[in-house]
Amino acid sequence: EQRHIYFNKAEAIVLPYLKIYQSGVLMLALSYGLPVVISDLVPNKEIIQDDVNGYLFSSGSVESLVKTILKMRNDSFRENKIQSGKDFIINHHDWSMAAEKIIDKCH
Repeated sequence: EQRHIYFNKAEAIVLPYLKIYQSGVLMLALSYGLPVVISDLVPNKEIIQDDVNGYLFSSGSVESLVKTILKMRNDSFRENKIQSGKDFIINHHDWSMAAEKIIDKCH
């Protein structure tokens, strides 16, 4: 119930996963309009396009993570990436869209 408070106070979300199949935290961060720094694992790359709707770094590399966080903090186009992330959620993972797909499959 405090998730809303934490996501609204956050400046960014950093997800240094070493192994993941999918991330609800990633999807929530995008829907809250937060910049996302995430490891370049295949499941993450299915959602995040580096420098388009988020920032990817080399999984397991502290140097790459630090470099990517600094890049995100200094990015003058960060707002564009944030909007691209929100658009991705709306266009690909919106609940009403999911419901329509299920209804269509039932008919």
